[in-house]
Amino acid sequence: MELQCSHAAPLLMAGPTNSCAGCAPMIEETPAMNQHADVFAHLTSASYQGKEGRASDLEHVLERARNAGVSHIINGCEDLQHTLNLLKMSRAAEGVYCAISLDPGVFREKGTRALYLTEVRRLAKKYRGVVVGVTLTGFKNYKAPSFVRRLERALGVAVDQQLPLFLKWKKKKVSKLVLNFKELLQLLPTIIIYSFEGSKQDAQTLLDNGFYIGISCRSVMVPHTFEALASLPMNQVLVHSGEPEFNYLNDHPLASSTFPAAPRNTWRTGLMLEGRGEPACVAQAVEVVAATRGEDVAEVAAQLWKNACEVFFPHEDVCGGVY
Repeated sequence: MELQCSHAAPLLMAGPTNSCAGCAPMIEETPAMNQHADVFAHLTSASYQGKEGRASDLEHVLERARNAGVSHIINGCEDLQHTLNLLKMSRAAEGVYCAISLDPGVFREKGTRALYLTEVRRLAKKYRGVVVGVTLTGFKNYKAPSFVRRLERALGVAVDQQLPLFLKWKKKKVSKLVLNFKELLQLLPTIIIYSFEGSKQDAQTLLDNGFYIGISCRSVMVPHTFEALASLPMNQVLVHSGEPEFNYLNDHPLASSTFPAAPRNTWRTGLMLEGRGEPACVAQAVEVVAATRGEDVAEVAAQLWKNACEVFFPHEDVCGGVY
């Protein structure tokens, strides 16, 4: 049968292309790649920077992430030096963002804490759109008067700048924070409990408080958290890589994709290091979440991407139309 063609629109079809006189060439259709956001990474870790007896492979780490569909990476910056390093990196690498620590817990001299918060506020204003969140890392006692004052001042920066707040999952600490500072926390746009490793009941309590849950690559290896993932509503869930030592998923039985990797003694630049995870592994974490729930990977990825856009990137063109 003679091939008929129309001038109305190009025809999308798989296999070899066909053409006829006066017609637009037929285009081979390829499936769209899932898009992901790693909402809490550690790009400034020594593991990527060539400080552990290996050459720096950060460029390849970022390339693997892009190739896996991880287009947006938020780095948890532990202090001002990490923040400045990350801001420099963001100018050279598209899609890299920063969440600054409000209290690294390393101050020794009186008055330096206030100066630190002043600088955090300045950087958050100057680099609005690159600084997309803040973290709390150094607080240990939410009842001592001195810690209460410190926490109120630190959270004041987040409220003033209307930045999402990251809190690492530690059940007792999160519970105390919510109990003692509920009114202040309600002034924040969003709170993300990252590296969540709690139970289904823990997760529901966080969701009921309006928090987002950050599922890390390590989270999907914790049995009771793994079980909780099967029934969690996905509209308040985000996904992230976390610390390099704990987010390697090449050997996870529910990950449907793998990355070329090698052990330390035969590793070379361009390969993923066995046992060390990186932002690209977020794509595998999404596969594991989808498999756990018995849902389509593309649908789960789309919901998680939508969540990240709503929380961190509402004004970016790439997020247009996902709401």
